[in-house]
Amino acid sequence: MIENNILRDSNKSQQSPKVFMIKEEPASTLSKIWESITELFKEDDIVEAKVIESKNSADIKICKCPKTKNKNYCDNIYEILQMTKRKYNINKRSKELYQTLLEKNEFTLDNNKKNISQIKKDTSRTYSSSTNFIQKDKVLEKLEKVLKAFSNYDNKIKYCQGMNFIVAFFLYHCEEHIAFWLFICLIEEYDLRSLFYQDFPGLHLHVKRVEKILINEYPSYWKNFEQIGVKIDIIMIEWLLSLFSSLIPLDLQMDFYKGFFSQGWIFFYKMCISCILNLEGEFKLPDEIYIALKKGKNEDGSKEEEIKSMWSNIIKNAYSIKIKTDVMSIKDND
Repeated sequence: MIENNILRDSNKSQQSPKVFMIKEEPASTLSKIWESITELFKEDDIVEAKVIESKNSADIKICKCPKTKNKNYCDNIYEILQMTKRKYNINKRSKELYQTLLEKNEFTLDNNKKNISQIKKDTSRTYSSSTNFIQKDKVLEKLEKVLKAFSNYDNKIKYCQGMNFIVAFFLYHCEEHIAFWLFICLIEEYDLRSLFYQDFPGLHLHVKRVEKILINEYPSYWKNFEQIGVKIDIIMIEWLLSLFSSLIPLDLQMDFYKGFFSQGWIFFYKMCISCILNLEGEFKLPDEIYIALKKGKNEDGSKEEEIKSMWSNIIKNAYSIKIKTDVMSIKDND
């Protein structure tokens, strides 16, 4: 209905123009909306119209990384830094703190050798099919250093698989110490830590919230999943542990991260729903869904353009999905 496209500004005084915000529509539709609005007023009313442009994607500045020539971070990373609560400083002191953590000897102790061994294994296979990294060996060396520094920073969770893809994304757009502090920001401000604790409490919480969204907003999908025994936690585990970074092509990930840093977990849930809505048809076996979702993983690099197109659409559609914020009130023990 036309009235749904109109937002009244009730704060205007009688002497001011009566302002109506109209969502962006085709010209023919706008004309009809405006005609219906003018019928609502008296002859002496002053009426003003403003059009709200729809925004279905992140405002991504072209950075042509690595790091936009002669900088240690790109403009998009600077914007993300401003979205964090503490607006993490990228100054000399933060670099010194990172270096201090890196030089600690704890990661050479016998009881941590297994942890460091896993870091070495995972760095070597991070974005193995990607051609985006220039001087890839040096980038992977930096990735290993950042993950070791974090292992010293947080002795409880140390290193877990999935972290390598997230940090590697940051390293594509900024220098080591900035990538390190951005990852700390995700761990502390966005509670990524709960994903990596024993028994994965964060995993259970986010699965429960996505299930609730499906039940309330997309019941046909939920009914299909329930009937054939699909486990949402199996679908979501890789999405969660790498924040989609092991799946989305590297040069598209900024679109996701700007949404995540600005909207928090709500945007992650939008991405989950967008991935599920991207599935076509009704499934009869759970394996059919798991296999369909694996199509988004370009393991050998042979389907680069096809995969890019798919993820570009999924991210774009995620920005237009609406999710009620009360989903955030759901707790793990509910």
